[in-house]
Amino acid sequence: MTGKAAQNVEVDYFYLDNRRKKHIDVCMLDYDYISKCMDLDELKGILSMLKSGKEGRYPHLEEFTETKILSVLPVDERNRIIQMKCEPSELQVQEEVDGLTSWVEKMHTKCKLLDAKKPSNLRPRYVPPVRNSEPKVEFPQDHTNLRDERSTTGRAHERAIHASDFRSWQCYDVEEALKEIDEDDLYRKDRAEKKQEVLRQREEDRKKQLASLPAYIKIRDLTVEERKIYADEEKQKGNEYYKVGEMENSLLYYNRSLTFDSSSAIVHANRAMVHLRLKRFASAEDDCSCAINLDPAYVKGWMRRGIARFQRGKYIGAIDDFAEALRLDPSNKGVEKLLAKTQAKLREVGGSADEKRNCPNSEGCLMKEETKRMDHPDIDSGENKATKFKRFEILDE
Repeated sequence: MTGKAAQNVEVDYFYLDNRRKKHIDVCMLDYDYISKCMDLDELKGILSMLKSGKEGRYPHLEEFTETKILSVLPVDERNRIIQMKCEPSELQVQEEVDGLTSWVEKMHTKCKLLDAKKPSNLRPRYVPPVRNSEPKVEFPQDHTNLRDERSTTGRAHERAIHASDFRSWQCYDVEEALKEIDEDDLYRKDRAEKKQEVLRQREEDRKKQLASLPAYIKIRDLTVEERKIYADEEKQKGNEYYKVGEMENSLLYYNRSLTFDSSSAIVHANRAMVHLRLKRFASAEDDCSCAINLDPAYVKGWMRRGIARFQRGKYIGAIDDFAEALRLDPSNKGVEKLLAKTQAKLREVGGSADEKRNCPNSEGCLMKEETKRMDHPDIDSGENKATKFKRFEILDE
């Protein structure tokens, strides 16, 4: 039943709701009118009315309208809709089945490997409490749901005086009323400040919680294989956050990955790329140095450290890094361009690489002007757009 019901559901391939609303008259539901109409929003409105069944169902007219919409749509969108409406081929289905089968076999092999290497004298691990069974963070006082404390002191709210109640108005104390208004203003201001303080504290605690590993994971109790699996999972999360542009979260998960396994040159280089995007060039250089120490043949480690050093004004070091990357990968045209542009920048600021290497304070002699620009791993000399560094592949899977 579920499969049949799913097949009967009409899929909105044309995004009929995503259109400017236009008045659709019954006279528009005509083959001749539709064939001459070139307004995409109007055609979508006609198709929406036909599919609604308000004026009856006309399958052939609906199909004719869909064909007309396809002819009006841009080529890319038209091809996308045609692809979505087509059933997958047997080859595509078989490829997906083979991929899933391969993944299942890989997971079975990994589970057997973990079971074989798991020590038998492990203590039972801590199991986290049921979700929402207790607050994650305890605060001395939760001011976000503050009730009016003044209302609990026993002072009842006075009823408003009627306009014609002259006796009550004669007894009304204006000074006391003004004093109460001032007290109310001070109370509201104090309450707002407390709320802001609690929100700030919660944000800090949230960041601390994210930065820490889950309580049920005891790193000391994990085997080497388990650590590598956890590290790979955290790395994949970092990659996904990087792809959507969430650099802080990406940095968090790369940190976690390195907590489980600090021997991965790829994760160090990926975290360096995040630091570059966040304009933390010193941290990026340090991470690249770690990646190079772990794997001296890792080209991207040398290349990214060269970019970080360029942004810090260390043109000599950047030239050395790009030269080493080019030695490891002579066919890499991108690194060749990076090296040429860095050498040109060094000549622009004055001197040659050999002269600068002999300078006792070579880093102090270098200019720092380029550190103001690093939205992505491109480098611009600032004179013309033709000297930009090209964008390279960011992350390693």
